[in-house]
Amino acid sequence: MKLVRIISKLVFFLYYTVKTRSVNVGYILAHHRLPLKLAGLFKSAGDSLYFPSTGNQIKKKSVAVYAGELDKLALCLSDKRIKVYESTDDHFDITVHGIKLHVNSISNLVTLFELYIETIYDIDLGEELVVMDIGMNVCYAALWFASLPETKKVYSYEPFASTYEEGKSNIQLNPILADKIVPVNVGISTKNTEL
Repeated sequence: MKLVRIISKLVFFLYYTVKTRSVNVGYILAHHRLPLKLAGLFKSAGDSLYFPSTGNQIKKKSVAVYAGELDKLALCLSDKRIKVYESTDDHFDITVHGIKLHVNSISNLVTLFELYIETIYDIDLGEELVVMDIGMNVCYAALWFASLPETKKVYSYEPFASTYEEGKSNIQLNPILADKIVPVNVGISTKNTEL
């Protein structure tokens, strides 16, 4: 059984290396087992992966950043709602539903997928909203809610300074929505503690 697995990985590695014209990207895609059914979503284009259905491109070097969630990466970048407007070796920037977002980690990618592809918060309460976003992270959910016409204000709480700053930078990318969001660099808990 072990020999079959080794041969399978080698075949995947060779296939992805030829497809992407990159040994490093071929290794990452094979090692993290990107399903072959998703391989048809992209092509090699110089130093980038190109998604023909959307025109999106990301730098091949950035694929390593998202190695644990390559299926979500392929599905996001082949979704017509998402448009990449900038890509570097360690991140890409997108517009989705008119909202600009900076994507630079697996956590960002998973949140992007859940909110904007799976639309887990796509609810219609039929009334005005004031949203309490406890655990703001990098502000993807706050921006989603702020984009809804029925949302009057979003109060977002994030205790960790670096994550809070990243969230604020996403707010700054969206000046039209910024007045609806009140970011606060504290945590909400039953205990008064310092982390």
